[in-house]
Amino acid sequence: MNVLIVDDEVYVVRTIKKRLNWEKIGVDEVFIAFNAQKAKEILKENPVDIILTDVEMPGESGLELMKWVREQGFDCKSICLTCHMEFDYAREAVRLGFVEYIVKPVDFEALEQLLERVVLGIREERHQKEEASLGKLWFRDRGLIVSDFWKRLLEDENLTQIDGIMELAEQKRIAFPIDQTYRLLGIPVGRISQKAEKQIEDSTLFQYILCNIAGDIFLKEEDQNRIVNSQEYLWMIVADDGEELRERLFEYIDVLRNVAGVRLVIYAGMPCYGDELYGARKRLQQLDRENVSVTCGVIFEGEQEPSAQDVRQLFEKAAGCLTEQKKTELDMTLHTVKSVKLSRQQLFYGISLVNKALSAYQQKKNYSDSEIWTEKLQNQLLEAYTSVDAFADLLTGLYEQLDQVRSEDQEESPMITDMKRFVREHIEEKIGRNEIAEAMNFSPDYVSKIFKKETGITLTEYISRCRIERAKELIDEGRESIGMIAERLGYSSFSYFSEMFKRQTGYLPSSYRHRTE
Repeated sequence: MNVLIVDDEVYVVRTIKKRLNWEKIGVDEVFIAFNAQKAKEILKENPVDIILTDVEMPGESGLELMKWVREQGFDCKSICLTCHMEFDYAREAVRLGFVEYIVKPVDFEALEQLLERVVLGIREERHQKEEASLGKLWFRDRGLIVSDFWKRLLEDENLTQIDGIMELAEQKRIAFPIDQTYRLLGIPVGRISQKAEKQIEDSTLFQYILCNIAGDIFLKEEDQNRIVNSQEYLWMIVADDGEELRERLFEYIDVLRNVAGVRLVIYAGMPCYGDELYGARKRLQQLDRENVSVTCGVIFEGEQEPSAQDVRQLFEKAAGCLTEQKKTELDMTLHTVKSVKLSRQQLFYGISLVNKALSAYQQKKNYSDSEIWTEKLQNQLLEAYTSVDAFADLLTGLYEQLDQVRSEDQEESPMITDMKRFVREHIEEKIGRNEIAEAMNFSPDYVSKIFKKETGITLTEYISRCRIERAKELIDEGRESIGMIAERLGYSSFSYFSEMFKRQTGYLPSSYRHRTE
């Protein structure tokens, strides 16, 4: 019996190897590795029965290592070393025998006892395998055989004809009633969110927990072997119970959200026969790709989407509320947008309508992009294409920004507005109070005094702000070097330009260019 210890803390590895009575435990040889890469090399070259690995290591984590071990087909038992203790719900699953773990700092007596149990379990398993007849092995693996059958129906496009399915069912000795209807349920693992205090990072363990709760609420005994795990989805093939299933799915969502702190989306296919499951899976995956509205709930295939006309009217109303300063109506409209199940294409179309209306409003009011589109709003615009919630956040932010710009605009005299416009239009030229005074037909002293009095800042400071705003636009365009941009905006000293840029934005110009990489 061989053990491999994996931990990036050299002291921990050496202490475990030295302190434990390996002969008493029943271990013949102990291998050590200080990272996942070295552990893989040892596993490829030596037989290993038990892996004792730290969960968190630089580079590749212990969980990623164990995933690799499973993918490679190594027959190893794993014990995880972890610093985390907030695994209340997961710990119950661990006690049921799903995985073993021990919390740092290591209690060597507890670890020794744990290893003895694992070694004993391995020996017992091997003894049973040696004594079991072929028939007993087949019976024990019956669940795996049935699960694999349904997995093939979901994933093999060649198994969409009754004859082929019946032939496979006969080979596997599986009852397959051709007139039975099912509903395919799909949970996209990547869309699941958990409360931080109840976070469970091991996806295999987490899917195990999801299935356990599903078994308590809506999965029947005959459904248990029709659960298929894939890299991106957890699939459940259940008997079609109509409205009763619908109610239990919503109950499942509520329990996960309120008790376990988990928010997820379930896609429920239309009733179908076994030979139609492959097509059902493809359709549910397409539903998932199109979903931008629901982050926690159930989406039933075939439910009617809003018409193109309804979508256009809804987004035009939102744009109107935005530009016409109707905050209460905007909030109500966004609430409606969130409640409607929009497709990704419909959301994209809606965002384009809002952008078009906002652009027209900016031209009418002579508002520049730099006045409206702050860096935060630019980032929110990118996020808005991913979900309706993000779109609502964008419009709320835009309303607040427009409200601020409108307030400043209303308080300004026409002369100040003209002075600001002149500065923005000539920002790449040599410009100062003399040039502005000449354009306004007033003396330089007067324009400086009136500008400071009404805005609270000097003309020089305002010109500097406009130059840096223009510099940000040019940097984002990416067509010129930073040195060329500084020279273009009238900075003779590159270091002075960098100092002013950082003072206003918090970034050096070079850091600002690479901030999103």
